[in-house]
Amino acid sequence: MEREFPVMTLGVFAHANAGKTTITEQLLYHTNVKRSRGRVDYGDTTTDNLKVERERGISVRASLVTLPLADRLVQLIDTPGHADFSAEVERAISILDGAILVVSGVEGVESQTQIIWKILKERKIPTLFFINKMDRVGADFDRVVAEMQTKLDTNILPIVRVNKSVDGQLSYNDVRIENIVEELANYNDCILERYLNDERITKEWLSEQVKTMTSTSNLFFVYGGSALLDEGMMRLIDGISTYLPTASKAKTDNFTGYIYTVKRDFGSRDLYVKVLDGELENRYEFINEDGLRQKVRTITKIDGSKRIRSD
Repeated sequence: MEREFPVMTLGVFAHANAGKTTITEQLLYHTNVKRSRGRVDYGDTTTDNLKVERERGISVRASLVTLPLADRLVQLIDTPGHADFSAEVERAISILDGAILVVSGVEGVESQTQIIWKILKERKIPTLFFINKMDRVGADFDRVVAEMQTKLDTNILPIVRVNKSVDGQLSYNDVRIENIVEELANYNDCILERYLNDERITKEWLSEQVKTMTSTSNLFFVYGGSALLDEGMMRLIDGISTYLPTASKAKTDNFTGYIYTVKRDFGSRDLYVKVLDGELENRYEFINEDGLRQKVRTITKIDGSKRIRSD
């Protein structure tokens, strides 16, 4: 019997040109989905597969790719960063289990960053932040973290400190959970109570508390580095597998799914569905909420530019 892995639907978001598509390429490379990384300026990235996207170096619509990560299967959605395509972003957020919000280490929090964050927070989507482009002139990790805490949320906390030397080399100081108990007590009453009462706080108990806080959108960790130079990516990947949750199944005997967007491709109308539970087959008939009888013509799995027929 084939092993069934937990599934996580993960969205990557950013203001335009902050580097989210480059991060997606690194995730695909480090999970062995790709043998080499594509580049936006070369027009060979997996998720920017429309002609206009390759020519202009921007994401116009959300694109889906699948990658294995530790003990789970990640359905990753790379979304547009330009405000003109905000509807695509909002549709993608409606089906997420977790998100990565990318912020430039130079420009910091920008207008689209705040718009995206407002939706993520309203939907209570567990989110990790990645401060990108730390190799660039003018990048400042601590400045951007402070800006995020002021403009976005006070519950944003760096899990690593990224420093840049005079010659531009990046170095990392990982934050040990057990060394920031006092800070974590500001976000969690259970930790605060034990801390004030001088009760013993084990690393294992503290880690479980933190995982619960991040997976329920009560704490948001910050990572950083340079996606283009593959700096800080392994720490981000570890954070995804440690702190972001997988999907919970719907408890029903019937097929259950959520249609999050409708597109007209290749002369047909495609309904993009996040499957929650049950089975769906070609030629399957069902009655929708309006009482109309519908039939599934063809089931297709989307993976980047590939369309894979399925039974």
